[in-house]
Amino acid sequence: KTLKPGDLSVYYPIYRSAPLFVVIVGFFLFGHRYSASMLAGIALVLIGAFLLQYRPGSRFFSQPATLTVATLAMCAGGLVSLADAEAMKEVEPAAFMFVQNIFLIPAMTLVMLTLRPAGHTVVEHLFVGWTRTPGRFLIAGSMSYASYYLILVAFKLGGDVAAVSAVRQISIPLSVLMGCLIFKEQRLIARLAWSLLLAVGVVVIIIS
Repeated sequence: KTLKPGDLSVYYPIYRSAPLFVVIVGFFLFGHRYSASMLAGIALVLIGAFLLQYRPGSRFFSQPATLTVATLAMCAGGLVSLADAEAMKEVEPAAFMFVQNIFLIPAMTLVMLTLRPAGHTVVEHLFVGWTRTPGRFLIAGSMSYASYYLILVAFKLGGDVAAVSAVRQISIPLSVLMGCLIFKEQRLIARLAWSLLLAVGVVVIIIS
């Protein structure tokens, strides 16, 4: 809902800023404590991620409704990370994902039926993508679940929720650089520089 009407370079970094939410909520509600170097690393990651995506001339407040939805998405992502980290103290990742989907699939079915475009049957809305690009759906779906599973494993191994959330931001420079190399998008040199800043932040977090 954020990406459909909004400018990718403005709103994508906002809803990917869940580490900021995690740090604030973890500190005030759960008593989490972070070292100065950890906070500095998270700040470098967030700044680098923002500058990677931002395009000169883009405005934050041109679409207030989209900005609100992006902020809510950021908060929701942070809550999910906090909940996942707490859950991994008690259960195994595979069992957690299985039970989670028992609730998720019916809920997403209701969302899908509610938001189904006019003129599309349920079967068309569910399966038209599979009939057109089955390989892409299979790869994207499999990688999404594999990625989430690895995040849960990181929490299970004792990874700090703020640190894990911040390190996940490394996907942003990867996607940006792929866009430049594959889709011939502009500003490759500048984006490489901001990618380096983000990478430095990740290194600081790992050292911390």
